[in-house]
Amino acid sequence: MKVIINQKQFLELMQSAMLFVAQSTTLQIIKNFKFKFYNNLLTVEATDLNQSIKLQSQIDYDGEEFDICVNAKRIIDIVKQLNNDIELIVDENNVLTINSANFTCNILGYDSRDFPCAPEVVNAQTVEIMSSVFVELIQKSSFCASNDISRESLCSVYFKLTKDSVVMVSTDGHRLASSVCKDNFNVCSEIECLFQTKFLQQIVKLLTSENFASFIKFQINEKYFSIEHKNFIIFTKLINKKYVNYKAALPEKNNKIAIIDKKQLIDGVRRVSILSNEKTHLISMNFVDNLLKLNVFNHDIGGQAEQFLKINYSNDNFTVYVNSIFFNELINSINSEKVCLKMGTNVAGILISPEYNEGHITTTEDLYLIMPLRNPREEIK
Repeated sequence: MKVIINQKQFLELMQSAMLFVAQSTTLQIIKNFKFKFYNNLLTVEATDLNQSIKLQSQIDYDGEEFDICVNAKRIIDIVKQLNNDIELIVDENNVLTINSANFTCNILGYDSRDFPCAPEVVNAQTVEIMSSVFVELIQKSSFCASNDISRESLCSVYFKLTKDSVVMVSTDGHRLASSVCKDNFNVCSEIECLFQTKFLQQIVKLLTSENFASFIKFQINEKYFSIEHKNFIIFTKLINKKYVNYKAALPEKNNKIAIIDKKQLIDGVRRVSILSNEKTHLISMNFVDNLLKLNVFNHDIGGQAEQFLKINYSNDNFTVYVNSIFFNELINSINSEKVCLKMGTNVAGILISPEYNEGHITTTEDLYLIMPLRNPREEIK
């Protein structure tokens, strides 16, 4: 079997599929791509047994249908070095020959029948959503997931689908990110599940390289979740764990409210945090009448820094201590020019949200929380 394909087109397909190829495994077949040629189409499949992808692209081929599995890393490395159209030839012994200009090489392939089949998402509910909105939900909600693999549920992102909203939440116990898209979703019943953060990161990479104004269709049942676009379909296993009751961490009586310019706040925190403790990254935030004082005093290096910011605040004098890295990461995810901080006591979580001008229309409703740190006298005065 012989086919000619554009080098750039072929490489882009494989690079997208490479996100789903198993890296550390003793099962050799899932270190491969599965290629299938038929009816002027090329499909590329990859899987790590938890997530799978099937991509397709138009090519000039109307011959007999054939397929082959080839080591993913080797064929990508070869195609990267080529500049011209590529001729692919497969013989009866599953040997793939690659010809391009004055270059030729042979790679021994595997029988495609040994490649794991993608799961079937049966008895599933189907929803359509704009790809840009789904990416925005992921980017605003997934970065607070824990890296501690012993806490599997906290390493994941909580997903809830109802008739009128999609909710995504992540938390590592120190901070929390929540994003909600309200719309009319035609579902029969509420769905709750957990996603691996790796899977969501792969979704973002794929969708941001596609037409951002297009719709995607996803299907979900008790075990699997799939996303279908015009050029690909992705499957993932859902995590069979119960998520923490994150709503219990959201304080209801935070009546100390500060409105602050986002850029000034980020820049101020970044400046003073240079001298903060390298382990805790602790800074103090002192709120007085229309003024915020950011302060660091580090005994280890004998360093001290202060930054004063004009803000909108008219409550009692209040001081709280936070991890500057976590704090700025939350603020950075907000896309408004001003942010709103709602505080209660110096041990209750601080609620952070965008502060929009009147009449501003948003696609998502976002809420963040950061837990304060204790006041270690050896670091902060």
